[in-house]
Amino acid sequence: IVAHHPLLAGDVGVDRELSDIVARISGLPDPAEKRLLVEDALARLEESEAGAIAAEQAVAEARAAESAARPPLQDARAELARIETEARTLAKILNATSGGDLFPSVLEQISVERGYETALGAALGEDLDVPLDRSAPVHWGESTVQPGDAVLPEGVKSLASVVHAPSQLARRLAQTGVVEAADGRRLQALLAPGQRLVSRDGALWRWDGLTAGADAPTAAALRLAQKNRLAELDAEAVQATRVVREAEEALARAEQAMRQA
Repeated sequence: IVAHHPLLAGDVGVDRELSDIVARISGLPDPAEKRLLVEDALARLEESEAGAIAAEQAVAEARAAESAARPPLQDARAELARIETEARTLAKILNATSGGDLFPSVLEQISVERGYETALGAALGEDLDVPLDRSAPVHWGESTVQPGDAVLPEGVKSLASVVHAPSQLARRLAQTGVVEAADGRRLQALLAPGQRLVSRDGALWRWDGLTAGADAPTAAALRLAQKNRLAELDAEAVQATRVVREAEEALARAEQAMRQA
C-alpha cells in the first residue's frame, strides 16, 4: 500500500527510508501497528515535500528580489554619470575662459544667487572683466561704502544683498538696485547721481537717464550662471553617489540572499 502511494515519488532518501518501513511492516502481524507505520511514513513524506516547496519558494523570492534590485542601481549609476558629464563639460568651459590670464578678472571671485546672474551682468557689464591686481593697467581699487552715500529709492533692494564679491565692489553694488521691469522707468527719476537699477532679466536704468532694454545675457552673466550650475552639480553628485551606494548595498544583500536560498 505504502510503496504505491502517489506522494512517494521523487526523493531517493525518503524512498529508501520508506522501503525499510515497508519491510518492517511486512514482518508485523498486527494490522494496527502496520497502520501506524504507514501513517508515520506518509507524515514524513509530506514534511519532506513541504520543505522542498518552501525551499523552492525561497529561491524564487530571492531571485525576484535580486532582479528587482538591479534596475534601481542601473538608473542611479546613469544619473550619476549624467551629472558628472555635465559637471566636466562646465568645468572645461570655465577653465578655458579663465585659465592663463596674467590678471584674473574680478568675476572669478564673485558669486551671485541663482536667478540674478543676468542682473549682475547688466549692472557691471565689462567691468566684471577688470582685475583687482593693482599692477594691472586697469584694475579695481578700494572703494568702501561711505556714510554720506545716497540711499536707493524706498523699497528697492540693493544688488549687494544677492552678490558675494570682493570689498572693492561694495560701493558699486550698494548703489545698484534690483527692481521689477515694470517699475524701472518710474523709479529711475528717483535715483541719485551714480545710482542705477537693473531687472532680473537684464534691463538697466541709470540715474542720468540712460536706459537699456533687456537683451541676451552678457558673457559674464552666462559665466556666472555656469558657476552656479557647477556648484549645484557638485551637490547633486554627492546625493547621486549616496543613492548609488544604497542601491549597490541593496543588490549585494539580494545576491547574498540568493546564494543562501
